[in-house]
Amino acid sequence: MSSDADPFLLDVIHLLGRYTDTARHALAAELVEDRWEQPATALASMGVNASDEEEALRQRRVEEEQSVSKALDRFSSMASAENRRWVTGSNELLQMYFAARQQELDVVRRCFTDAESKAKFTAAVTDRTDSHLGPLKKLPSSPQPQEPDLDLASTRQAWAKEVSQGIVASLRQDWRSGQKQTLQALSKDMRSAFGT
Repeated sequence: MSSDADPFLLDVIHLLGRYTDTARHALAAELVEDRWEQPATALASMGVNASDEEEALRQRRVEEEQSVSKALDRFSSMASAENRRWVTGSNELLQMYFAARQQELDVVRRCFTDAESKAKFTAAVTDRTDSHLGPLKKLPSSPQPQEPDLDLASTRQAWAKEVSQGIVASLRQDWRSGQKQTLQALSKDMRSAFGT
């Protein structure tokens, strides 16, 4: 067998080989047991029947081995045909996928090279942008317009104040939890020292 043979086929061949060996040993053991049970007949017919039985067993074994070999050949050819079918189908599917992607690219290229398609695309993008920005334009403006620099400065100051308050609150919470743990440990030590 070659090293690139299918592992499944090798297992089947091995299994069938073990099956024929087991059957051969069982038949040989059965023949020996029959001969021990009937020693007179076995001795009398041993000369003529032994060679006929051995020849019949040998012939039967050869026929069985040929039958198994044919079955394995049939199975191998069917498995290889199925494998070829799968590979062919896989290749065809891959080619169809690439062809579809190529068609999509061609459509996009045509869309961006054709002036009419470009205009349609630009109009569609503009409409979509306007639909998203429309609700934002309807927001009420501030009653008294401020200078952009003052508005930016006050926004930045409000943000900084909010962030600093958040940080201070987080630090206070961490400090309080640390103090609580320290006091609980001290309380536990004092209880154990005073025995209560």
